[in-house]
Parts: sequence; C-alpha cells; structure tokens
Amino acid sequence: MRRLLTAIVSAILTTVAVQSASARPALRASAKVSAAAPAGASIGFINGRSALGANDSVDWSIVGPPFTAVPYDFSVVSPGGTALSVSIFKVSDTPPYVFQTGPEPLPATAFADGDFILFTGGENPAFPGLENPSPITITFAQPVYGVGAQLQPDDECPSTCPYTGTFQVFDKRNRLLGTLTSPGTSSRALDNSATFFGVLSKKAQIAKIVFDIDPKVSGLHPISINALSLTTTKPRIAGAVYALTNEASGNYIAAYDRTDTGALIPAGSFATGGLGIGDGTDGEGLGSQGALQLSPDKKYLYAVNAGSNDISVLKVGRRGLSLIQRISSGGTSPISLTLRGKLLYVLNYQREEGGGGEGEGDDCGGITGFTVFPDGHLSPLLNSSRPLSACGSNPGQVGFNPSGTLLAVTEKATSVITSYTVGSNGLPSAPIVSPAISGTFPFSLAFNSKGLLLVTDDFNDASKAGGASSFKASPDGHFTLVSGSIPTLNTATCWVVITGDDRYAYVTNTNDGNISGYSLSSDGVLALLNPSDGITAVTGPSTKPRDLAFSSDYHYLYTLNSLSGTIFGYAVNADGSLSQISQVGGLPLPGLNGLAAY
Repeated sequence: MRRLLTAIVSAILTTVAVQSASARPALRASAKVSAAAPAGASIGFINGRSALGANDSVDWSIVGPPFTAVPYDFSVVSPGGTALSVSIFKVSDTPPYVFQTGPEPLPATAFADGDFILFTGGENPAFPGLENPSPITITFAQPVYGVGAQLQPDDECPSTCPYTGTFQVFDKRNRLLGTLTSPGTSSRALDNSATFFGVLSKKAQIAKIVFDIDPKVSGLHPISINALSLTTTKPRIAGAVYALTNEASGNYIAAYDRTDTGALIPAGSFATGGLGIGDGTDGEGLGSQGALQLSPDKKYLYAVNAGSNDISVLKVGRRGLSLIQRISSGGTSPISLTLRGKLLYVLNYQREEGGGGEGEGDDCGGITGFTVFPDGHLSPLLNSSRPLSACGSNPGQVGFNPSGTLLAVTEKATSVITSYTVGSNGLPSAPIVSPAISGTFPFSLAFNSKGLLLVTDDFNDASKAGGASSFKASPDGHFTLVSGSIPTLNTATCWVVITGDDRYAYVTNTNDGNISGYSLSSDGVLALLNPSDGITAVTGPSTKPRDLAFSSDYHYLYTLNSLSGTIFGYAVNADGSLSQISQVGGLPLPGLNGLAAY
C-alpha cells in the first residue's frame, strides 16, 4: 500500500462529498484478549463471511472511485437501506481514503483481487504526512443482527507479517457486548486470506463495532477493511451445540443455538443438578469422550456427573434444557455414555482419589446399562454391570456399534480394546479383549455406518507420536486391525469423529492445538488429508481441544477448547478441508469436557 505510484494516484485522485457524521471519534480500543461476550449478551463471533448469513452489504466503492479521500467522519446508506456512520480518529494529517486491490502497481494485499478497501491513511505521495494508525468505528442508525468484514494492517513486509486484530461490539446504550481478538497475517497474495471479524445475534442489538489492531503485537500501523456484510433479518436456527462444564462446584451445560450457516449464538447455561470433577490434579479432567449424549430424536440430553456418581437427563425445549431426572450411574465417577435404541450404557472409572465423591476411589471401573423410556427417563438394567479388562486400565470411552449388538471400550493404560457382545435382552457378554496392536494408549473411538471402528492412539502424549487406527469386528466381538496407527505427526491425538458419509474422520491433537483429518476408504484404510504436517485446522497453542461434534447434517464441525474456554466452528468442505467460521467463548476453565450437537 505504501508503494503506490505517484502517477497512478495523481491521475485518479478525487475527493468525494459525503454527509458529515455526528458520531464521536473513537479512542483506540483496548488490547484485552477475549473471545467471549458477557452473560446475557447472546452474541456469537463469526470467522467466515458465509456464516454471517448476510442479506445486505456496503462496498466501499459507494464513496467513490479508487483513491478517493474521505472525511474522518462520514455516513453512507447500504443498497438495502441500512444507514451507518463511519468514524476514524485523526492521529495525523494523512486523510483516510478508498483504494482497490490488484496486482502491482495497484495495492497488493491479503484481500481478494478487485476488493474496494477503506484505509485509515498511510504514507502516500499524494497525501503527504504521517500515517494514521487509528481504529475504524462504525455506528448503525438502527441496530442490526449481524455484521462483519475482513481486516488487514498496512505493512512494509516483503512477503508476510503477523498481526493481532481486535473487534469490539456495542449495543445502542454503548455497552460492550463482547470482544474478539484474533491473529492474522498481512501479505500481498491477493488470496482473500485476510482475517474476517464478525458478530451475530438472535436479536437486533448490534449498534456499534470497532475494528483495530493490537499495537503491542502488530506495531502502530494504519488499518484497512473490505466490504461490510450486514445481517438485518433474524437468523434461522437449525440446531444446537451443548458443552459440559464439569465443574466440581456444580455441573452445567452451556447451550448454543446453531444457525443454518453454522454460526453459534449463546442460549443459556443449565444445571445438571450434579457435580463434575474439574481438571483433576493431573490436568486431564474426565479424560474421556462421550460425556454428553443426545437422543436420536433430539428431545433429551444425557450428561455424566463424575463428582456425584450419577447421570442427569435433561429435556430439550424451545426455551432451553430442563432437568427431569438424576439417577445413580451404578458405579464411581461416570465418564462416558453411549445410546442405541432403548439402551444406554455408562462407563464408570475413577482415575484419581477424591474424584467421583468421597472415599478411596475405584480404579477398576466397568460398564452398566439402563433402559431408556419414551419420555427420556432411565431405569437400571438388572445384571448389566460388567468389568473392564483389568483394574487401573484408565478407559477413555464406551461406544455402541451401529446395530447395537456390540459395545467397545478403549483402555489407555492397558493399550487394549475391551468389547462386549450385546444380547437381545440388552445384556452384555463377559469382556472380550483385543490388543490395540500398532497403537498404544488408545483414547477414544468412533464407529462408521458399516461397523468399522476407528481408535485414536495417544501414545501417552509422546511428542509428535499421535495417530489413529481402524479395526473390523468379528462376530465373536474381537477386533482385527485394518489400518495400522497412521501418524498425525502431532501430539496427544485424543478425540475422534467420522462424517455421516464415512469419507472423512477428524481427530484432535490436544497438546499441539490442532485437528488432523483423514480420508477413510470403503475398506477402512486411513490416509492423512495433509501428509506434510498432518494439520487440517489450527485451534491455537493455548486452546487444548478436548472434544468434537458434528451438526446433524455433517456440514459443520465443532471443537471444545478447554484451555481457552471456547468452542470453534468449522465448515466441512467437499475435499475434507475445514474452514473456521465461528467461535464462542467465556466457558469456565479448566475442566471442560463433553460436547454434543445437532
């Protein structure tokens, strides 16, 4: 942007007359890092323009051709009739202006080729003076449901430069609704990679937004944004996402409405009536997958209360969740649930003394079954309890196969898969033990629609050693290896999910803060989608992703991040790649464990 040719600028430089805005110039936004909204704000942050579901926009060509100088305060009206005011705080005598991206000698940026850009002002032969490193404040005449744009600071980098952008959201009483802080990279690639900052709400409450960069990270640079996308109609709710807080002082489920574009909007927090165990002295929390289970008809949600040794049943309603039952898990410290037809099985295991209530603890554990009634209530299934392969096995998950004729349990400490055939009466057989073979420390599992079993191989958190294996089940309940432990090239490969069409599987690399994707062949062979480094999506080094869940249509994947108290949403692309589109935060730390969605 600073290398614009004087001849080009002089030839097309104009000044446009725009209506003066009465909005007060904004001061520089604080650099407080947050991805959360205060309680009751009911906003979700958007990382991809498609998730906004916009029905209106402001293209900055509305104020004039490229290199049109604009006042520090001006107003425009969108094609859809949305009136808004723009305020850029004056730091220097260099005016803001509009430019259009393109190959040099036009400004090359990380925006898309041909984008019209609003720029706060920088070094330019036609506008002599100092650069203007100021935030961009946009105020709406009438509050909107959603808004967003891509941001990039000006820079003199020869190729790329990292930065941290901030995005603040206010209501009409100028109350801060939330702040999103996100990293980005400035470049001259013209590849539409500039970071998108957006927000969405179920009510029209967004009255003001502020785009800025963190000067402590990015330096004092002017900034630029491309077209502003606007949502002026109420978003369509298509599903929900639920996260288990696992708090020792009282267990809760955080609920989020999911829009048809994959965005998440907070919908309340609901007590399970029981207790969690927090993160534990070893920092592993529940150390399991399946702590939350949603009934197939989406009417009931089942949650483990590892600190009070029981299971909660909550009814899903239009106004949220309502607790209808708490029932003993039949053991100590329930950590995982699986549901098929009229049967629910729970995996009980106390990894540490003090978790799961008072006493010496139970490191033997086992599974116990329940009958599920049409109204969601549970009743203990007599004579259904079975042991694991050994005491101290440190299991990670219990799961039914698709037909409900087999139960499988991953055992980390013993590196085996323990299975049970299930009779027509719902009762399991004695435990059947299959070694994990090529993997060690098997953490979690997922069956595809044909009964193929995928297991994550954590390798006891050994650096860059994580992987995943696939197995076929024999009629007698034993498992045989199909695809040996295929490395993710990352650390602590723990949680796993499979797409509904059986084409792709995704795993968390919890200690490295990323997700690996695999392709899955019809005969069960796994192959990394990104063989160079194994990474399909990055959650971040300070996130610790602990669970995964798909929307019911498998178009969106969500990850629960226990270290940052966030949930990230990704669009699942046709080639298996993931594009981050949304995030919510503010979840209690650090014991988060359990995610369900539809």
